[in-house]
Amino acid sequence: MNSNLALSVEKRKVVADKIYFISLILLVVGMPLSLFLISISQFGLVSSFLIGGDYFKKTKRFFTNKVCLSLTAVYVMHILGLLYTTDYNYAFNDLRIKAPLLLLPFILFTASQLNAKQFLIVLKFFVLACLAGTVVSTYVWWGFSKKVITDTRQISIFISHIRFSLLIAISIFSCIYFIAKSDKTIVVKGLHAGLILWFVSFLIILESMTGLIVGGFAVVACLLQHLIQRKRYAITTALLFTAAVFIGFSINYFLTEIRKLNTEELIDLSHLPQRTAKGNLYKHELFNADVENGHRIFLYVAYDELKEEWDKRSTIAFDSLDQKQQSVKYTLIRYMTSKGLHKDAEGMQAMSAADINNVEKGIGSIVQLNQTGLKGRVENTIWELNNYQQGGDPSGHTLTMRFVFWKASLSVIKNNLLFGVGTGDNKTALNAYYE
Repeated sequence: MNSNLALSVEKRKVVADKIYFISLILLVVGMPLSLFLISISQFGLVSSFLIGGDYFKKTKRFFTNKVCLSLTAVYVMHILGLLYTTDYNYAFNDLRIKAPLLLLPFILFTASQLNAKQFLIVLKFFVLACLAGTVVSTYVWWGFSKKVITDTRQISIFISHIRFSLLIAISIFSCIYFIAKSDKTIVVKGLHAGLILWFVSFLIILESMTGLIVGGFAVVACLLQHLIQRKRYAITTALLFTAAVFIGFSINYFLTEIRKLNTEELIDLSHLPQRTAKGNLYKHELFNADVENGHRIFLYVAYDELKEEWDKRSTIAFDSLDQKQQSVKYTLIRYMTSKGLHKDAEGMQAMSAADINNVEKGIGSIVQLNQTGLKGRVENTIWELNNYQQGGDPSGHTLTMRFVFWKASLSVIKNNLLFGVGTGDNKTALNAYYE
């Protein structure tokens, strides 16, 4: 009877391990492609834990793993935050969304470890899933899906372009790992090298500076580790020198472009015309030195004339948002400034139908029309940084909006340093900062 019981326990463990392995594959495939697969994988992981039994041993393993305890502590802090929250609806919804922070570490760190072959299989499924995501995104980019694209980053249709680019960076790292650790033929290693080139090319198509920077660091770190292990110190020094030179040139390029953005035409601010051709007053914001294509943005502005003429020519309201979720009014003023036009009825008459369409798309300068691909993204990022530094509106610009989010978060932390805000109150606290 004992032998039958032992056999039954062993069979359950085998079944649990198989479910665990399959669930992990579903999890890594779902990360770049499908939230549904991620949900299914979580059910599978919980099932593998319950079927496998041996709960006392697993619990003991959990409490002796410092990494697992640290990750779980984050969720426990959210639970403790219920004691002083004022918005329980938001709090319980937040706990529901973040439940994987409690479940996944407990299951992953207490399950049987994958063998080397299983680990490679899971990693390969992850790389293939990322490859599938890039193929679908390229299909969208080519226009075959009929999806309207106003920003190249919108071609990432499964998850946000930032998360997708980071997963691609991990795939690049994984392919380097395959090349370094595999004893396969040169053909197989060549395929992995080809995947690296494709992933890098896709990040350029996606115009993802985040992915390229993270992927670049991963490649350099892997090369350095490989060279140091083999005591190739001369090559290591050359690689570090090349990286330093590249960083130096990049910084110089950014500073040069910022200087160009701040170079403006010479005008006598004390003798500006006060009225438009229709007799309406101009608004000249002399204190605002923002420049677009060498011209002051907030000089020669007649808002009433702009609104009247714009609403005649566009189906998008003057006081609404463009296709990039930016203020139409501000995009229009920037665009007209870049063309050297006064922002009045006369200036609007000089705007072609193509110009109106560009503003509706969220293009804020004629300079951007010639800035396509990664170079355009870099120069647009420089403009965002310069605009933010000059006190401009960060809305609609992902990089500078992050700065605002970080500042808001630091402010909330500073004002609630000891215990923080309640689990359901973080959104309220952040909104209070923005207001």
